[in-house]
Amino acid sequence: MKVLHFRYVSQATRETRLSEESRGIQGLGSKLFSVIWILISLIALNARSEATDYLSLAKEGSYVIKDFTFKSGETLKELRINYATWGEPKKDKDGNITNAVLLCHGTTGRWQN
Repeated sequence: MKVLHFRYVSQATRETRLSEESRGIQGLGSKLFSVIWILISLIALNARSEATDYLSLAKEGSYVIKDFTFKSGETLKELRINYATWGEPKKDKDGNITNAVLLCHGTTGRWQN
């Protein structure tokens, strides 16, 4: 019975020692996780607060094509193409615009849709 008691104590001591060591590692991991989570949250909140409203920066315009003829032969007296621009065009030495992007849209609604 003493041997069993000795084994029980040594087993308990060993488990206590292991649990204390693992608790230290786990405690460090959970603290590190908490710090990382807080930093990510702060970065996300900051990025969200500085987001730019690009719709409000757009300049809307229209281009009208007179007597537009489709491939089928049908014609329109006026074909109106609505568009939006952001920023100012930059031209190279040959006069070509180098910073343009064409965004195609559907045939109904407005360009914001």
